[in-house]
Order: sequence, then C-alpha cells, then structure tokens
Amino acid sequence: MNLPVDFTDLRLFINISEANSVTGGAERTFLSAPAASVRIKHIEESMGVKLLDRSSQGVTLTSSGQAFLHHARLMIEQMASLRSDLRDYAEGIKGHIRVVASPPAILDRFPHILKTYLERHPEIRVDLIELVASNCVRAVSDGTAEIGILGAPIRTEDLQVLPYLDDRFVLVTPTDHPLAARGEVYFADALEYELVGCAEHTVIQEFMRQAACALNRRLRIRVRAGSYDTLCHMVESNLGIGVLSERAGRYHVRGRNLRIIPLADKTAAREIIICVRNLEVLPSHTRDMIDLLLDESRKAD
Repeated sequence: MNLPVDFTDLRLFINISEANSVTGGAERTFLSAPAASVRIKHIEESMGVKLLDRSSQGVTLTSSGQAFLHHARLMIEQMASLRSDLRDYAEGIKGHIRVVASPPAILDRFPHILKTYLERHPEIRVDLIELVASNCVRAVSDGTAEIGILGAPIRTEDLQVLPYLDDRFVLVTPTDHPLAARGEVYFADALEYELVGCAEHTVIQEFMRQAACALNRRLRIRVRAGSYDTLCHMVESNLGIGVLSERAGRYHVRGRNLRIIPLADKTAAREIIICVRNLEVLPSHTRDMIDLLLDESRKAD
C-alpha cells in the first residue's frame, strides 16, 4: 500500500504543530491555508484517524497526531541524513563508518586510533556517537551502527563479540577520605559511606546494585550524576564516594583532588568488547578499523 503522504505533508504537519495553527503552518510551508487544510484532510481520511483538534484558539494534536508528528520528524531527519551522506559521496567520500561507544571504552586510546585510521583512509568518514552500553548493542543490532565498543558484562544478543581491552571498576574518593590511603578496597568497605551513583541502567550502576545485593547490603546513594565528569565533581565536593571504570577514572580525576582506589572484588574486573553484526560481511574499510583497534589492544597487553 502506498503511503498517502509526501515530504511536503510531513513538513506541513510539523510546521502546524509548532505554530499551533493551520494558517501559520501553511505560511511556513509556503502553501495557502485552503491547500494545507486539503492536505491534512487527505491524510486523515486515508489513514482513518483524526490528527488535529481545531478550536478558536488554534489546533492541538490528538494522540494519533502526536504519533504522526514523531514519525514525521524522524523521516525528515533521515532524509536530511541521506542527503548529507550522498553529498559526501559526491565530494569523494568512499565509505562511512558509524561507531557507537560507551564513554569509558574510548577515553584513552580511541582518539589516537581514529587519527591513525583517518590518515590511512582519508576517503572514509567516521561518525562516533556516545551511548550507554545497552543502547550501543541496540544500535548495532538494528543496523544504525556498524561497530559497537562497550563494557561487559552485558547481553549482546546475537551479535559477534571480540575481546578488546581489560578494565576494572575502581573507587573514587576525595584525597582526604578515610579510604584514600588504602592500596585497594573491597566494595563492602565503600558501603559504609554515602555514594554518588550513576544514572540507572548503566553497567556501573548494575555492578553496584548486584554487589550490594550479594552482600545483603543497601546502597546509600545520596545523589545521582548524569555523567562521569559530574560524578567526579560531586565526589570532590564531598557529597559521597563513587565507582567508575579505571579507564574513565584515570581520565576524569586529572587535576582534581581525588584518589582512585582499585576494587579488590573479583566481580570488579571487566572487559571492554567490540561487537558487530557479522564481521565477514562488513566492508573492507570497516574491517580495517576493527583490525586497528585489535592491534592497539595487543600493544596495550
């Protein structure tokens, strides 16, 4: 079945929603108000739903209208992305790699690796998007990205997984904290103090939750931070102590009155992995990036 809309319809509907007016939306789309009304009526009749509620104060979107607006914006964004990609190819770009990564996985080595890769492949464009680990898996699974770099353990569904780097969770404290003088600590020691937590559904937060549950203890989270930099700022301000991956910790404590203390728990050891849908069918320029990542990881060992 043909979709009863075109991109003018999509832009029109977005403009109407932003203007709260059919007339205002029509003006932004360079249409007359009657022509705009005919287009909206055609969509509603073709789809069998009502998209707008009209009143003397303007228009409001129905539930169906909200759904239509969401997908209209996505389709416009996808078309803009398509045009951008095709323009790149017209200007000489030969390939495009989309990499999604959780921040701790790319802090210390990836900029150097990316620089080396682009020097070897000046005709390839690389997009790097930072996401939490679960969203990295989703992006690779649905084809939004070709390469995911993230911390394990995490369910990777049916993706191919390549070991990349070793890492571990560490405790971050102010330099004058009672635990700061220790060479290493167990997570049980950290539970004696108030904590600065990470956002829910992150690998770090899941580690903390499971470790506390195994000890039959409660997490005393005083405040949650939305980023590693904010977490370190909160810890430095004596709002609690926190947990980070060692690689992220080394990066974010620079120049701060903070101490990194290794966690001695066996469960604190972790691995950073590379995941792809199917290594064998990836283009050669994408496999070259993976080979470079793995070469660098071997040097790190």
